[in-house]
Order: sequence, then structure tokens, then C-alpha cells
Amino acid sequence: PGQTSAVHARLKNLVAEKKFHLLQEDVGHYGIFSGSKWRESIAPHVVGFIRKAASAQNVVYDALPANVKS
Repeated sequence: PGQTSAVHARLKNLVAEKKFHLLQEDVGHYGIFSGSKWRESIAPHVVGFIRKAASAQNVVYDALPANVKS
């Protein structure tokens, strides 16, 4: 399920370290990008993935939206 799974299936040459999949239960299409589920459960994973990717390129990513819990 989910769009990420569909994309990962098509990007066969993308190494596992550059893939991330999070299936969030009880969230609709709108709620995945807004509200408490976004702030408390989803955004911290997205920020962590961005930080990990940036670190691999020797870039420090400290930005964190004020409404996102770290």
C-alpha cells in the first residue's frame, strides 16, 4: 500500500540506503501532510531521512519547522 511502495518498485536501481517507507495507519490523504499525525508521527521521520541524506553529503540540515516535534 501507499505511493512510496509503488515508486520503490519502479526504481530498481535506487540503493536501499536511499529508500524510506513509512506506512501511517489511520491517516487519510489530507491528514498525511497536516494535523497532529503529521507533526507527531510523520514529519519527524521525514526530517530524519533528510538529515541522514544530507549527512552522507557532508551537509548539516538543522532546519525543523516550529510545529514539528523532534
